[in-house]
Amino acid sequence: MEINLQLFFYQYATQMSFMTLCGKRIDFLNAGTWNIYSGPDFKMVQYAVDGKIENGDVEIHLRSSDWFVHGHDNDPAFDHVSIHFVADCNTIVTDHMLHIQAPDDWSSFPLVSVNVRNPHTFDQDYKCRRLLNWSDVYGWENAAFIHLARALGRHVQGDAMEKLAIQLLPFIQEQKLDAKELAILFHGCAGHLNENLDLPFYESWKSTFRKFSPAVLRPLPWNNKVNIPSRQWLKVSQLIHLHLLMNGKGYIVLMNQPHVLKELLGQIQGMSYWEYHYCFGQKLPYKSKINLSKPAQEGVFMNTIPIWELAFKK
Repeated sequence: MEINLQLFFYQYATQMSFMTLCGKRIDFLNAGTWNIYSGPDFKMVQYAVDGKIENGDVEIHLRSSDWFVHGHDNDPAFDHVSIHFVADCNTIVTDHMLHIQAPDDWSSFPLVSVNVRNPHTFDQDYKCRRLLNWSDVYGWENAAFIHLARALGRHVQGDAMEKLAIQLLPFIQEQKLDAKELAILFHGCAGHLNENLDLPFYESWKSTFRKFSPAVLRPLPWNNKVNIPSRQWLKVSQLIHLHLLMNGKGYIVLMNQPHVLKELLGQIQGMSYWEYHYCFGQKLPYKSKINLSKPAQEGVFMNTIPIWELAFKK
């Protein structure tokens, strides 16, 4: 079963050296974060290619041809996969990806007992390790912001919100943005400013976004089957970060005073335009709420503060 190969990678990747099919030596420094949701199996993995340290995502398959069987070739969520770890390399997916075939006797190795599909036994530790990996790469403050953005996207748009937050880090670090500019950045990175719409503010927003050099931005893996604009999460995420950025209230403060985050989540609401629009230029037949519902506030809170506290103790 593929889950057994994932268990093998999780337990033994850092304990041995591997050779790619093209003859490069791979030494894994860590196994990254085990992704139990959609997207690559292991994210933010750190490894050395002939001694040169790199980072990337790893996808696990029994047969390398499963890449096409599972439709990964047409899924942008897998654009950052740099290593394909398989039991049987029966085809080369792409020359830009490193292919590693597991040892022939991999299935005879004793495997750890981890129920990765049971959130009660695995999910909290998984989220904690993911946060720690982000902190190693981006620092604690930025890692907490990425985690918060992912929590706001929930399991449906979490991958996209995570990548959106990471893309925004350089812009936020280099410039002190006001609320309007940061909102424009979020919408532009989300792909909402690519049309020609006759709206009073839309063209000026597009012009403002262009000055941020959007050519360097990569497409985001939005789940197209549900709520593509994700307008609520974008608004709340950018405003929370703006509050922390402009008022100097870092994430360590929120860990020590979690009631501050609860109060902030209750106060924030999106701009009034979204009361009557689903996305730019698409009017709603009813008035929509632009604040975050109580269940959504509680969900964001429970998916951030406890994980931050657990990771901080580590």
